Parts: sequence; C-alpha cells; structure tokens
Amino acid sequence: VLVCPTSAGAVVAVDISTHFLLWGYRYKQEAPINPRFGFRPSTLNSKKRNGDRWADASVTIFQGKVLVTPVEGDNLYCLDLLTGKPTWPAQKRDERLYVACIHQGQVIMVGKDKISAFKLSDGSAAWSKPIELQLEMPSGRGFQSEEFYFLPTTGKKLLKIDLTEGKIVQKIATSRVLGNLICYKDEVISQTPLNLETYLQAAKLRTKVSERLQKNPQDIWALARHCDFRTPQLQSTAADIEMEGGHPLVIPIGASTGLGSLGYAAASVELFKQLTNQKPPPERTVVFVASSSCGTLAGLLLGISLLELNDLLLVGVSADMSATEIEERTKQIAREGAELLGWDGALLTDSIKAIDDQVGDGYGLSTAASDEALRMFALHEGLVLDPTYTAKAAAGLISWVRTGMVSDLDRVVFLHTGGHPGLLT
Repeated sequence: VLVCPTSAGAVVAVDISTHFLLWGYRYKQEAPINPRFGFRPSTLNSKKRNGDRWADASVTIFQGKVLVTPVEGDNLYCLDLLTGKPTWPAQKRDERLYVACIHQGQVIMVGKDKISAFKLSDGSAAWSKPIELQLEMPSGRGFQSEEFYFLPTTGKKLLKIDLTEGKIVQKIATSRVLGNLICYKDEVISQTPLNLETYLQAAKLRTKVSERLQKNPQDIWALARHCDFRTPQLQSTAADIEMEGGHPLVIPIGASTGLGSLGYAAASVELFKQLTNQKPPPERTVVFVASSSCGTLAGLLLGISLLELNDLLLVGVSADMSATEIEERTKQIAREGAELLGWDGALLTDSIKAIDDQVGDGYGLSTAASDEALRMFALHEGLVLDPTYTAKAAAGLISWVRTGMVSDLDRVVFLHTGGHPGLLT
C-alpha cells in the first residue's frame, strides 16, 4: 500500500499490486477557501510560521496504522492502513511539531517546548507527564537508537531521552547548533540550512580507536581521535555547571574554537598590510603553516575570506591528522568564527590546501626531512624551529620548492607559530 499525503485536504492510498485507488480520507483544512478563485491558498503562503504548524506532511506507518500530520490542518489523525477509517478520534496539534518515532507501541511527539508520548492503540497518554525542554526548542529532527531518542536543541545540546522511562538521561553539549540528524553506522550526519556535517559516535569510536591502537600504538588516526575524547567530556561537565547557574568556558586542545580562531583572523589582516607594501606584487602568495588542531589555519582562512584575498593560498602542513580531516575541521572552525563576527559571506575554501606527507611515523616524531629543515633554517635564516610543528611545516615548504609546486613568480611566506622549547625535550 502506497500512502500519499496531498497537502490539499486529503490523504489517499493506492494498492501497488493493482494500481487502483484503495481509499481516500478528507480532513479539515485551516486555510480558508478563496471565494474569488474557489481554491485554498498554498500552505507555503500561509501566515503560519514554522513552529505554529506541523513540520511537514510526511505520514508514519506502523503495525497497520497510518499517522497523518497535515501541514494545512491542525489535527493529528490515525487511520487504518487497509480501509482508511479513523481508529480513534482526531487529536489537536497543541504545539506539537512532528512524530519523532514509535517505540514499543508508543508514539513519541516532539513539540516546541516539550516531548510527549501517546499509545498508538487508542491515542491515550503513554507517559505520566511530558518532558519539558526548559527555554530551549528543537533545532531539527533527531534519531532513535534502541530505547533512546537523540534530539538536537537550539541551546547547543543533544538530549538523550529514555523512551521507556520518558525522561532526559543525558545532555550532551555541542560546539554548534545541530540540524536534522541521521544516524548511519558509526556516524551522525547533521543538516542545517548552511552546513552538512558528520560526527562520530563516541562509544563505537572508542572501541575502534582502542582496537587500532592495540595493533599499532603509533596509528596517527587513532591517536588523533583519542585526543578528541577529552572535548566531549569537558563539554558535558560544562553543561552540568551551567545547569547549576555557573558560566563555564570550555577550552579544547589547542584552543581551537571559533572564538580562538579570531586571533589568527586578525593576524591575517596584519600580514596583508605587510604584503601590500612589497613591490612589485607577485602572481600568487603561498603561506605555509603547521596544523594540528586547526585553529590557526581556520583563523587565517577566515581572515583572507574577510579580505577577499583570492590570490593567496594557505598550505597547512599536518603534524598528525590526514589532509582531509585537517581541511574539514578547518572549515568548520572558520564557520564558527564567522558566526561570532556576524559575517555570512562565503569562505574561500579553494584557497586552502592541507598536506600530510610530512607526518612521518606520528605526532611529535621527527623525520629526516624535518631534521634537515630545522638545521637549514637555523644556519641560513637564524630561525629556531621545533621538531613537532614548525620543522615539519618548513619541510613541506622545502619539498614544494624542490618539486616546483611554487615558482619564482610566487611570494612564499613561512608562518612561524613558535614551539621551540620542544627542542629541549
């Protein structure tokens, strides 16, 4: 049976095997009929805003019943899948937004400020009381995982809800407001009007990291993910402090956040002023900088985007992670910084290039190329580099010069980010 919502005051069902109409059900529409033209205005042109009507007209089918939430109506209907007849009286929407999921015969409903549940069998309440969201609103659709439902909110939190007990069991702080969520294997995909991002689930990720580190203690990917575990723990603790009235500030590894990136966004302005005084202007400027937690590279990306420096290329030389991870993380942090500035322009994402060919055997472990770069910069330029970051960034620069990736027409800038006390360890 194919059930088709029409958003025109009716829902119909088609028998796929015979291609015949099986049944149709009409319901009350909130939008009045236009007496001049004889039809109702489009739902999209309705004066009702999102949050004042059903989120969408998708139907939910479960155990021979069809739940209908028409966007042009203000009721919820439960119909028999084979006959189209109501199985219990229609319910008023009452600030509810969408059907989240069905768990053990209970229909979970997400509303503007609360989460409720009713029995699919007769429409009666399934929980003793709804879950209050406390000054927050859903920021998108969540996902169900076993007996839990994960709901994103406008307060930069992911709520873990026990569907059996009808209560919130955990509030997971997030770095930004999430959108509609889809869970696929070990990843959670978030879609907002501006971004499409993926996040790894912590429990399964820990298992994978542990297995890979047992096989290879120097596994670069696993070591980087192992460090990432600290940030969610800090954010969770901060959320608890916030609930008690405190005002915590989470500073992750490398202070690599949107706020932390603004320092190097300002540095890019200073760099731009210095470069504009040099004559004649080059065809292209190539900036080499070490990258690990990506805050520095993100700030530079945000800065050149604000200045619209299309003739500048940022080369982030990785100290540990893959080039793909560096670029994705850099763009994410840069967007967070842009939001803090209230800037909605486009990032110059084509002006960033991450390379991971200087990582060697792992984070903090020098290579023959980085040792050569360290000696060369000290002897010829009087610059003291460190083995973990800047020596590998310098090795990347030297490699590009030797292989012709930069030419005599390019202006090459090496951004020294410090760290030379590492020579003493």
